Amino acid sequence: MNMIRETFPVFVLIVLLVRTRAAAGEWEVCRAADGVCLDTNRYHCSQSTIAGLCPGASNIRCCPAPAGVLSAGCDKNNGLCKLRASCAAATLSGLCPGPTNVKCCVRSTTPPSTTSAIPTSGFLPDAPDISNSRATCRTEHNRLSGHCIDRSKCTGGTFNGLCPGNSRILCCVAETLPAPNVQRGALISLNQFTQLFRHVSSTRARALYPYFVDSLNFAEITTCHRLAAYVAQLGHESNGLLYFEELADGSAYQGRLGNLNPGDGRRYKGRGPIQLTGRTNYRNAGAALGRPFEETPERVGMPSGGFAAAAWYWKTYVGNAAADAATTAGFDRTTVAINGCGGVITRCNGVGDRRKRWRTARETLGC
Repeated sequence: MNMIRETFPVFVLIVLLVRTRAAAGEWEVCRAADGVCLDTNRYHCSQSTIAGLCPGASNIRCCPAPAGVLSAGCDKNNGLCKLRASCAAATLSGLCPGPTNVKCCVRSTTPPSTTSAIPTSGFLPDAPDISNSRATCRTEHNRLSGHCIDRSKCTGGTFNGLCPGNSRILCCVAETLPAPNVQRGALISLNQFTQLFRHVSSTRARALYPYFVDSLNFAEITTCHRLAAYVAQLGHESNGLLYFEELADGSAYQGRLGNLNPGDGRRYKGRGPIQLTGRTNYRNAGAALGRPFEETPERVGMPSGGFAAAAWYWKTYVGNAAADAATTAGFDRTTVAINGCGGVITRCNGVGDRRKRWRTARETLGC
């Protein structure tokens, strides 16, 4: 996924909490971008600032909505520094820079619906077959333990670049979180799932299938046309569910998408079947799903975390209206929502492959 949106409300500030006299023009509202004017010599906006919208010196620039960041003290309280008038939740004082109307707006830690709750029982894949393991391995950031085996035998999370051998030998970490048992009459059968993702081994397909079906519920994918679009987009982003982690190291994302701390680009690189990218999205997905993705980002490389994150992204940014149109133009709108490409379908990556996967899915599913 080449364009991952940043979703912090209004603005957030990564700063040292120092109460100093505001420069001329600072903390005024730059209404043309629905943001706030900041002294860029002292504060850091999470996305590119805009010149020409604020009074004062050239270093006073507009931090446009929905850019959002954190002050250290506010972050520890699970909050965002915001203008008090824009916060609909509880506020805390003394944790944010700026005038007294800038408050720490505390976010709720309660998952928004029971559909995001982690099940305590249900389907858990068999342990990976490690009889031909090349070596043991640990993931780079969260030190998850695994074995270097052929990806066809892996029933858990797969991580790249940690094992000797060819590209099929990946670090396989056993899944520990169950998925709800698939009910009779599910929107997609295991046989259809294996047909649509035909390059995935039968062993791995059986392990992934219940997590995929569970993700449909959260994303409100209840019709054949919605399912076809979802299958096509996830198929393209993950190369047919073969890769749950981006091949690049993520350094290119440093300094954007909320990746503001040293090493964040690598830590929050693309993972899961929709390639969730950037600290901002890991934080927001984790908060919505009740999972600690920001603290343990490599959990998004597991079947349980990856499909949950994909469903969150779909529901949050893609939606189902475009898929409901059941037209090429409608499907292309789902591509733009995922890939960005300036809102122009001809600038998007992999348009031909996405459309081909969509047509195949509609045929296989009988749409």
